[in-house]
Amino acid sequence: MTVFRDGKKREIPCATDLVIGRPYWGAGHKACIADFYRSIENGTPYPNTPASCDETMRVLLKLYQEAAR
Repeated sequence: MTVFRDGKKREIPCATDLVIGRPYWGAGHKACIADFYRSIENGTPYPNTPASCDETMRVLLKLYQEAAR
C-alpha cells in the first residue's frame, strides 16, 4: 500500500521479475527499484517518500537497539 503526500492511498502492482538485483535484497528492494523505473517511464511521482518510510525506519532502528543489548 502506498500513501501519497496528499493522504491518498493506492496499491501499486510491481512486476519484480523485470528487475535485476542482488538475491540478498529480497522482494522489497526489487519492488522499490521497479517502482522507481516505472515512475521515470510514466512521468509519475515516485511513491516512496521519506515520510512514507518513516514508520518502517523507526521499527528497524528499534530492532537494532534491542539486538545490541
